[in-house]
Amino acid sequence: MWISHRPNKKMFSKIGFTVSTTAGMGTKSSNKTMRRALDYMGIKRTFCFGTAVAATSWEEVKEIKKNKIEKKLNKKATKFYKAINNRKKLSDRLFTRFLFKIIKNMVSSFNDGHYDKEYWKSMGWLNKSDPFI
Repeated sequence: MWISHRPNKKMFSKIGFTVSTTAGMGTKSSNKTMRRALDYMGIKRTFCFGTAVAATSWEEVKEIKKNKIEKKLNKKATKFYKAINNRKKLSDRLFTRFLFKIIKNMVSSFNDGHYDKEYWKSMGWLNKSDPFI
């Protein structure tokens, strides 16, 4: 599914959403790692939400904190939902197009019969076609 091998064409129109929670710190790096994985699969857009709950379980989270988290998450989820409904109108990410072009050039240089090259040929991506059209 990675762009550098045999990406699934459907992934180029998907919208991702990562969610992470911690008792203290670390949501930013967790979401960054998950987002990067989705980027290299060709995901069109990714939304990230992370929050420190200052507790070891949801039951221990104070009600006022739960309400703040729910409000922020609802806001992010609304953006995610709108992106899903408007995915055809969203422009493709420059990063994804750039990475695709680099990998296309690399795969083109592989020997005939190579699994990745044969897959890219079968998708028509080694010609003028690409998954963004």
